[in-house]
Amino acid sequence: ATGPRLDQRFQGYPSAGSLNGLDWMDYGTLTVDGPDGPNEIGFTGDRAAIEWFNESVPGSPVIVEASIGPYRGNGSRIAIHTGLPTVIGWDNHETQQRYVGPIYDRVDDVARLYRSDDPDEKLRILNTYAVEYVVVGDLERRWTRDGQQYATPEGIAAFDAMVGTSLEVAFQHGETTVYRVMGTPTDG
Repeated sequence: ATGPRLDQRFQGYPSAGSLNGLDWMDYGTLTVDGPDGPNEIGFTGDRAAIEWFNESVPGSPVIVEASIGPYRGNGSRIAIHTGLPTVIGWDNHETQQRYVGPIYDRVDDVARLYRSDDPDEKLRILNTYAVEYVVVGDLERRWTRDGQQYATPEGIAAFDAMVGTSLEVAFQHGETTVYRVMGTPTDG
């Protein structure tokens, strides 16, 4: 069943003999229905970001990435492949182990972080969870939730507008940008 299932998802999946669980990110894409038609989500920039985090970022800084739920669109991809803590992982798994209220507060805050065009609101959320790195990749830009884009174009543009005052670009590859929150413990 594995071969036919992979054929449904990703053309050209790794041949037998590959044990690299990230290889699929070099060619695999997902197509989701967006407000203006289909959106293709790629993962090459995310793979590069994962490798950058693993090779270049010491310690265990808190990251934030889109919270789209378990088993969907490679959700929590950066946290899973780096072991770094994130504001919210797979919410359904979290609700099985913890009190529900704070989990959904986190899900809502992360969605608001990516949708809001207000730098003060973004900083409040980042500071609430002691976030040091913000990930913006194809998933954040193109994933849809309840028929709407997960992140708004204005919300993404606000991250760029914050560069130089409260954020800096720490890493960029393709469509994936990792912002570092200025004034965090790594500032020395």
